[in-house]
Amino acid sequence: MLLLVATPFALYGYWAIVLPKLNDVTTDLETPPSLGTLETLRAETPFPTGNISDVSTQKQLEGYPSIAPRRYRTSITRVAEAVADIVEDRNWRVISEPDGEQAISAQTAEEAQAPDISAGDGGDAQATPTNNPSVLRFEVVASSLFLRLPTDVVIRITDDDGEALVDLRAANRYSAHDFGTSAAIIESFLADLDGELLGVAGELPAAE
Repeated sequence: MLLLVATPFALYGYWAIVLPKLNDVTTDLETPPSLGTLETLRAETPFPTGNISDVSTQKQLEGYPSIAPRRYRTSITRVAEAVADIVEDRNWRVISEPDGEQAISAQTAEEAQAPDISAGDGGDAQATPTNNPSVLRFEVVASSLFLRLPTDVVIRITDDDGEALVDLRAANRYSAHDFGTSAAIIESFLADLDGELLGVAGELPAAE
């Protein structure tokens, strides 16, 4: 029993040594997706700002060199539909959707700020973009497997000459070291998105 209790903490200790000390990771280090409404939820947390420092940028390049944007040979509306399905499957809490409407009330916004978010109470993400937009955004809240600490996630889908360019940003609210959580969220989400769009978007997506 003691071994079972100690194992997760031993893993975190190992990750703290081998993984870069980051709590904000993105596929676009030059122009990261803004946190938008999520910035309001972070206001009273230890890490309220949405700035990524030059030091953090270098740490990410060295620690997670494979994290990069995805390009899909299909419309941004089709990609948004796939994103909405994955968000719903993961039971992530939806803060805002491509139509710009808020998916949570002021009361649930306060709940989203607490570190004990339940993975089972996320909203349904519906991809309902406005008339021919060039950029669609999802703002959602995920939580880590063991500590249940909230991670703010932005998914940005940009029209680029008829193709869809997808960028993600994942930022932990309560820890200076996320033990690889943000990077893992991005990588696993993009892997799921590849699967959703395989056979629809043509060839496998190419990293930028």
